[in-house]
Amino acid sequence: MPFNPKFTITPKINKALVEIERVRGFLDAVKLKDDWIADMQKKARLSLSRIIQRTLKALPVASCIRRTAQRDLEDMMEKGIIKAVAKSQTDPTRHYVLL
Repeated sequence: MPFNPKFTITPKINKALVEIERVRGFLDAVKLKDDWIADMQKKARLSLSRIIQRTLKALPVASCIRRTAQRDLEDMMEKGIIKAVAKSQTDPTRHYVLL
């Protein structure tokens, strides 16, 4: 038996369908935005990591109070922003990486 719909696509229905497709396209674009945000977060972590490394190297030159620097590093570790990594088991020198 052939399908005989009991409606016609009026201009009003057509306009609603176009609007649905427009919103669907917008929602697809929002998904791309999540990808963009994740990429930007990754770039920000890398930049922050480089800044931390340069700052740590410059601490003696800047005559920063070591206790203050240590407190700030410990605070960032407690907050889960960075972690200390030893170079090796025989070399206790540490560096810091972003999480």
